[in-house]
Amino acid sequence: MYNSIHAYGTEVNEMDEKDKRIKELEQQVAELNERIAFLTSKLFGKKTEKTRRLQEDDRQLDLFDLEEEQSEKTEDSKEASVKSYTKKIRKKNRKIDTSKIPVEIVNHVMPDEKCSCPECHARLVQVANPKIREEVKFVPAKLRLIEHHQAVYKCPECSSDDHSKISKAPMPRSLISHSKTGSPSIIAHIAAMKYVYKVPCYRQEAMWKLRGLPLTRQQMSKWMIDVFNNQLSPLYDLLLKELKRQRFLHVDETPYNTLASEKANTYYWVVTSGKFEEKNIAAFTHSDGRSSDTAKKLLSDFNGYVQTDGYAGYNFLDRTRHLGCLAHVRRYFVDSLKNSSYKASKSFSGEIVKDIDEVFELERKLSAKFNDDERLNYRRRKLLPVVKRVFSKIVSVTASAKSSLGRAKNYALGQEKNILNIFEKGYFELSNNSAERAVKESVMGRKNWLFSSTFEGARANAVALSLIYTAKLNQLDPEKYLRKVLTEITNIEVFDSERFRQLLPWNIDLTS
Repeated sequence: MYNSIHAYGTEVNEMDEKDKRIKELEQQVAELNERIAFLTSKLFGKKTEKTRRLQEDDRQLDLFDLEEEQSEKTEDSKEASVKSYTKKIRKKNRKIDTSKIPVEIVNHVMPDEKCSCPECHARLVQVANPKIREEVKFVPAKLRLIEHHQAVYKCPECSSDDHSKISKAPMPRSLISHSKTGSPSIIAHIAAMKYVYKVPCYRQEAMWKLRGLPLTRQQMSKWMIDVFNNQLSPLYDLLLKELKRQRFLHVDETPYNTLASEKANTYYWVVTSGKFEEKNIAAFTHSDGRSSDTAKKLLSDFNGYVQTDGYAGYNFLDRTRHLGCLAHVRRYFVDSLKNSSYKASKSFSGEIVKDIDEVFELERKLSAKFNDDERLNYRRRKLLPVVKRVFSKIVSVTASAKSSLGRAKNYALGQEKNILNIFEKGYFELSNNSAERAVKESVMGRKNWLFSSTFEGARANAVALSLIYTAKLNQLDPEKYLRKVLTEITNIEVFDSERFRQLLPWNIDLTS
């Protein structure tokens, strides 16, 4: 009996041990699940744009993310006081300027059957008509078929003669011969959709079909070549002449795919006037290559100053009239940081970028009321010492020529003379960003219409981009400007330079 009791007691103890072990395992599993959930939230939860690498020991995550594990403090731990920070919330100005939109007044009046007093049934008299709210109404485009009828006249006194004269009322010619769909308004809209909103002709084809006008992409492309290469060529030539009369120009270039070319890339060259010049102009030119011959042809008969990037094709320019771009110098040093934040970087490249940013910040403090001389004096006093300090730092650094820092150093020192030329005139600019912004018009276009089949199509793009971008620089609606220009040229039978001059963006009147 003792043996059986002893065996029973041993069995009970073993069961208690098993239960205890099971509870311990369950507790460990629960802790592991909590740990997995915590790590999962860190790996797949909200992230900033910068990624963080996990340490081999997963407990060494960001200390600020381990609030739960830091609840128990050791006796030796010390509390750190953190200075409070107040974030300034900027109020966004959500007010939209509607002053240029035509106003249509809608009066809401009482219906006649309800315009009586509910008590005595006398007729109500209006005593006020206040404005309650405003709303902008969108009016969709509509198509209209315009029939042109031409009045014919003859003299009743000479009607008996064999050679009586017939007179006809004057009327404009067709923009596109023998085409009732190629009107100035249709072509202006197609051009605006393609060159302003970057909608290629093959996409517009479906849009026009839905509107009830089945235009083909081949037809639209042919119109663009005819109108911009032939009929608006005199206006484009006048734009180039006006551009070469300016004191200061920006130049840049970008590759483009033209199927008719035997080369892998053709190029669009862009020339823009400076922002302190009298007229805002941008001209695009298409070329089969990127050699300096194109740049020489573009800048022939121009005696002013030219600002470019560091491309060797511009080395033919007189070094006293050739300006460099400080933004390109900055870009090389940003690239040498290898995607790390220059604001937090304590490296040499980070210091150079911060110094150049200081130059641009001082430039932004320039008063808009300054004339050229005042602007030049301000730059020499405030900006020039910082620029010289930047180049003295760059000279002192040692870096391999093949490294990213070495390339940034060599580029900067090669452009030092051209950048210091910026401080010779008050109407110069620190960067070539004016041409860079204009080049984006072509870059965004080629991402949508991809290529041109022929050189004629590529040149038509250049003429269209020149007129449209110049119109935008002069605060004109590009589509309204093109519609006005195309309508006016239908009244010009013989080339008249003076009449075309009146169609330049700073001369034209879109109100009439």
